[in-house]
Order: sequence, then structure tokens, then C-alpha cells
Amino acid sequence: MLNPICGECGSPLREAASFCKVCGAPVHSAYNTIICTECGKAVPSGSSVCPVCGAPVQSAGSAIICTECGKTVPSGSQICPECGAPTAPQAALMPAQPVADMPESGGLAVCAMVFSLLFPPIGLILGIIGRKKYRIPTNIALCKAAVIISVITCILYTVLLIKVVPELLDTYRTANEAKDKYNKVKEWIPFL
Repeated sequence: MLNPICGECGSPLREAASFCKVCGAPVHSAYNTIICTECGKAVPSGSSVCPVCGAPVQSAGSAIICTECGKTVPSGSQICPECGAPTAPQAALMPAQPVADMPESGGLAVCAMVFSLLFPPIGLILGIIGRKKYRIPTNIALCKAAVIISVITCILYTVLLIKVVPELLDTYRTANEAKDKYNKVKEWIPFL
């Protein structure tokens, strides 16, 4: 495999470049391109002749460009004679996409939203973690909403516990007292 060069202007490219920094052309297949020493244009490595000038490229006339110093290097060389940089990539495969550049899933944000309604303390924790983890605005907004909903739900659950539960207990106690009174009256009036 050869060093990447721009197919438009022949400038050396960095290994993971998407566009040429000189002419701005998109990079299609950087490692499969060499430079014709006759006309200086980019030639696909599978070609036996330059498509521009017709010169043979598999002969001693083919060359590659060093990505470190930009000098022309004979195609059989493993290192650049000018700077000593390796001319072939270390691995046959393109480098793996860094974890930081991988697309984010919104799983944590969705879980934070669900738990913010069902179990607010867990939703609150997941929302805070998600706000720190995510970079995509949609996921950050979901996590912020989950934090807010968790706080509101915690307040509502607390009000329910303080206000509604005692009223339910009081209603239950009143119902039991009414039942006791009915049983006492039933003892006095047997046909009820």
C-alpha cells in the first residue's frame, strides 16, 4: 500500500484526511493512488498506465509522495530517503474510528426520561450522568428534561406521601368506625 495523495492536485494527505488541505477535493481512496513522474497527476495503483499522459506507471517511473516531508519517493521504498518516515501504513486496514468520533446513542437519555417518571431518584442520577456524557444537543436536552421531571416527580411523590396517604388512612379509620357502629346496632336490632 502507498502513502495517500490527493487525486486532484497530487499533494500529500494525512492518513485519516477526508479532504485535501491544498485544493479541498474529497479523498476517495487515498492509499490506492500514486503519482506519475511524467505528468505529476494521480494514478490509481491498479492502473498500468497514467490516464492523463499514457506513461507506464509500473516501471521505474512510478513514485509516491512522503506524507511527512512531501518529497517524491521511489515506489519500492519502505522509508523516505529524505526524512526516514515509513512510506507504507503499518496496518492494511484503515485506522479504526476513535471512540470520541463514534455516533452517540440516546439510550441513557431515554432511560433517564423513563425513570424520571417511575423512580425519580434513579432518573435524576441518570440525567446528571447523561448531561456530562453526551455532546449531541438532542441527548443533552433529554437529560436536562429528565433531571427537571425527576425533581418535579420527587416533589409530587412527597406531597402524595404527606397529604394524600394520611387522608386515605383517616378514611379507612372512619370506615372501620362506621362498621363497628353498624355491628353494635345490629346486636340491638337482630333483623338488620
